[in-house]
Amino acid sequence: VAAVWLAYLNQNVIPAVGESLSPILDKIESIETRELVKSLAGSVVGAMLLLTDDEGENNAQLSAHFEIYIKSDEFRTVIMGQVRALAERYSKDASLIALIVSVFGAFFDLIQGLELDANSARLLAGEEK
Repeated sequence: VAAVWLAYLNQNVIPAVGESLSPILDKIESIETRELVKSLAGSVVGAMLLLTDDEGENNAQLSAHFEIYIKSDEFRTVIMGQVRALAERYSKDASLIALIVSVFGAFFDLIQGLELDANSARLLAGEEK
């Protein structure tokens, strides 16, 4: 019974949840917020599919799933959009906004395994240019 229930969830219910999000997402006015919710929801639906598949090793699957997601260009783009929108909301200083975006961009370079250029490394170390 448990196997049948998990298969039903995996094949029917969880994909339907993902599809039903579309009209809800259309109601979110902020493009940045809409993209964030869409991206996070996709990742959660993917995790739910892993938890209900017939393969074991859920912990290993989930770890790999979220590591791939966090290192993805999609995640970086969504989070950087949020960072820029928040910085612009709370500051009108273009150089401060650029600094905040640069710091987060350098941080994502590290997450994605990209080598930092000298300026980014100094920035993250708190050194002046």
